[in-house]
Amino acid sequence: MEVFAGKDAEKIQKRKLISELLSQFKKINPDNEIFRIAGEFRRKYGVSIPDCIIAATAYSIDADLFTRNINDFKRIREIRVFEE
Repeated sequence: MEVFAGKDAEKIQKRKLISELLSQFKKINPDNEIFRIAGEFRRKYGVSIPDCIIAATAYSIDADLFTRNINDFKRIREIRVFEE
């Protein structure tokens, strides 16, 4: 959702490229455990709820998180964050 909400996605061609890129990744549906972890991150670090859900998802599957907005996630010590 965040990728489609970005300024770059205003152009139809960019949205097509985004869709093609995202189609190559496995999707993780948030469940109660992810929401529980996201709530803990929100209480502990005061990060936005959407970013907490993203971070909790990465944490729950032991994945690295790659982002253009490293500042959104750098306070969350439980995850590995890399700037794209």
